[in-house]
Amino acid sequence: MWDTEERYSFYNFLNKLCKNGYSQSELENFIERLVKIGEPHIRYNYNRIKNIISPCQNSFRNIALEAITQLFLKANYNNHYIIVDVIKNWNPPIKSENEAIAFLNKLISNRVEQHISLKLRESDPLFSKILNSINYLVRTGNYYKINYLGKIYITETSNSKIDWIVINDFEFHKIPSYLFFDRKTLLKSLFNYIKAETTYFPALPLNEIIFRLKEINQSQFVHKKSTEALVEEIEINETVNSALKYTELKLRTTYYEKNKLDKTEYNYFKQALNMLAADVKNGGLNSNLYTYLHPHFSKLTKESYQLKYHNIFEYLVRLFKNKIAEKVLASKNAICSISPFLAFSFISQEYGLQDFIIYCGIFL
Repeated sequence: MWDTEERYSFYNFLNKLCKNGYSQSELENFIERLVKIGEPHIRYNYNRIKNIISPCQNSFRNIALEAITQLFLKANYNNHYIIVDVIKNWNPPIKSENEAIAFLNKLISNRVEQHISLKLRESDPLFSKILNSINYLVRTGNYYKINYLGKIYITETSNSKIDWIVINDFEFHKIPSYLFFDRKTLLKSLFNYIKAETTYFPALPLNEIIFRLKEINQSQFVHKKSTEALVEEIEINETVNSALKYTELKLRTTYYEKNKLDKTEYNYFKQALNMLAADVKNGGLNSNLYTYLHPHFSKLTKESYQLKYHNIFEYLVRLFKNKIAEKVLASKNAICSISPFLAFSFISQEYGLQDFIIYCGIFL
C-alpha cells in the first residue's frame, strides 16, 4: 500500500486542491508523490524511449516531472490548475481514498504517455510516419479522435462519447499480433476484437496502436523484415503474453478473490507482472524480483517485501516461467523460432540443463 508512516491521504488533498485550501509545502509534497506514480510508467516504456533518455532513475523522474507539470498550469478561462478541472469533471465523483488513487494512477499514466508521444514525434521519424498513416485511416474511415483524461483515443462514429472503462496499455498489448497485419482493416479488426473479446468501451488508444505497429514492424508501415525474423518476434510476444494472461488469472482467483490482496495491491501486482513480461521479451529479466514491485508501492522496503509479498510474487513468477517453458516444449519447432536466450533461460531453469540439451539435440 502507500506509505504508512503518516497515512497520507490523496483523497483529502484532492478536496483541498479543489477548495484552494492548501499550503505550498503540501502542494510540493503532492507533486512529488505524483512523480513517484509516474516513474514506473516511464520505466515500463523505457525500451520505446531509451534512445532519447539516459538509463538512470533521475531521467525517469525528470520525464515524469515534465509530464505532471502540465497538470499544474492554469487554464485561461478560470485561472484554476488544469488538474482541478479534471477532478471536478471526473465521473463518477471521487468519494474515497481508493477511488482517488485509481483516478491519479489513470491520470498520471495518460499524461506520461502523451509526454512520451510528444518526445517521440520530435525525435523519431518512424513514429511520426506511423502516426500520419493512422490519422489517414481515421479520416477516411469516418472515425473520431477523442482526448480522454489527457490521452488520445479513436472511437467509432456510433460511440463518440466515452462513458465506460477503456482498455489500459497492459491489456492492449495482449491483443493478438495478427490483427495488426492488414492496414486496410486495422481499426475495424481492433474494434471487433474489443467488442467481442473484452468488456471495455470500444475505444482504441492511439499511441499504443503506434507502439504495437513499431514492434511488429509490418511492411506497409515500416521497412520490411525477413519472414523468419518476423515470425520469431511474433512467437516471442505471443508466448509471453499467453503466460502473462494465465498468471494474471491465478493472481485474481488465488489472491484477490480470496481477499489475500486488496484491490490496490492486486492492480500493483498486475503492473509489476507486466513490467517483468516486458523485460522478458527484451531478454533482460531481473533476478531481483523486488525491483518489479518496489516502484508501485511507495516506501516498500526490502524487509517489508520479504515479509509480506515475496512468497506471493515468487510463486506467480514461477507460474509465469513454467507456462513459457511449457509453450516452448509443446512444439518441436519452437526452439528454432523462439530466441535462444528465452528458450535457454526458461527451459533450463524449470526443466534442468540436461533436458534442455537433450531437447536441442533432438530437434535442432
